[in-house]
Amino acid sequence: MKALCVFFMLITVTRHGIAQSSIGALAVGLNMRKAAITSGIRPEAYDKVIRYYSKYYNQIENKKVVSFIDFSQPSSKKRFYVVDLSNGKISKYLVAHGKLSGELYATDFSNKPESKKSSLGLFKVQEEYRGKHGPSLRMDGLEATNSNARMRSIVMHAANYVSPNVVQSTGRLGRSWGCPALSPNDWTAVRPLIRSGSILLAYR
Repeated sequence: MKALCVFFMLITVTRHGIAQSSIGALAVGLNMRKAAITSGIRPEAYDKVIRYYSKYYNQIENKKVVSFIDFSQPSSKKRFYVVDLSNGKISKYLVAHGKLSGELYATDFSNKPESKKSSLGLFKVQEEYRGKHGPSLRMDGLEATNSNARMRSIVMHAANYVSPNVVQSTGRLGRSWGCPALSPNDWTAVRPLIRSGSILLAYR
């Protein structure tokens, strides 16, 4: 609860940079937490991101959003959540997992190079570059479970195998080599929000 209070006292500021009252900040924080949980984000996952955000606030370049991937859900469901910290809006999207993490469900995870598996843990979504999948975002792993993310070229990108049509025809999304891939349309909307230093948590 203390971390939650501190976090929202930090982010709920006026345009003049003056923090709102602690009571008001706490109310905003509790309402946003409730909305996140109602949308499907697991409470312990939300709280983990809030604790990290509060502790490392000054080291987080993109403070506008935080995001979550819930790998306990099947790839046929919208399991990628983006939380807008300025207004509490929560958007959900389809997201692929690694080829060798599983088929409909991701059940096996790895931090090893060439494993073609997804990794769990906190990430910082970093700089944009243009690769074979078009505009993509590099990722840095912040925990022992994903510390090799950059070395493994685990990035966020668009992929045609991520779409409702693919789910309708095969029962699940296509799979990546470990990258969290979004549909091209969703990626166009999400990429500007999460790039340049936002925090993402992948959990199961």
